[in-house]
Amino acid sequence: MEALTTTELRAANVTLDGSDVMAFWFRAPSAVVQTIVASKLSAAGNALWMPAQLDVATAVSGKSRLFAEMGPGSAVLSWEDDRAGNDDVFAQNVNVDGTLGSSGAGPGEVAGLVVDKNPGSSQLTLAWGASCSPGADYGVFEGTLASLRTNVYDHGPLVCIDASPFLQETFVPSASDAYYLIVPLGANAEGSHGTRFDGVTATERPVGPGLCEATQTFGCP
Repeated sequence: MEALTTTELRAANVTLDGSDVMAFWFRAPSAVVQTIVASKLSAAGNALWMPAQLDVATAVSGKSRLFAEMGPGSAVLSWEDDRAGNDDVFAQNVNVDGTLGSSGAGPGEVAGLVVDKNPGSSQLTLAWGASCSPGADYGVFEGTLASLRTNVYDHGPLVCIDASPFLQETFVPSASDAYYLIVPLGANAEGSHGTRFDGVTATERPVGPGLCEATQTFGCP
């Protein structure tokens, strides 16, 4: 693999795919510009992708707060990025085979979520992809990162009817350290709250203290 200098390697983050390691880091050609690079290594330290390093985000911009979480078949990478003139949150799926893109929405799930901080206001705009249920409504759930760090899911419904086909919601967050989930809603049930992945097994993410409808974790609600 290519050797990295201390000026190129910043804010490294790793996640596990079984016994293999997926590593992500900022490459910084200057003090105000960073790109994001990924690599996958075996337990013995051998590069598993060809080429060994994958360019994830190459936009000429400042980037910070790199975070990676493993899911079934791909890692979800998120970071702050000032490419639009203000700090927004960007995300990218990095598949375990070294390709970029999304593994897609499973039954009752929503594909993709983009968080945009509105300049000059305290509002956020969430935008997401459609679920497998045509014409579904959507619930927006909000929880706190402080609870999530202790493996407690405290998300509750912020909005229970966000009608398709708009696929976005603008609001003022009720917490400064929030996380958000988008859940498709049918006539009598809501879909999955997503899955969590320990590197081996994907399990249904627990629901929080509030629901919009009874939860249905199979098929399209």
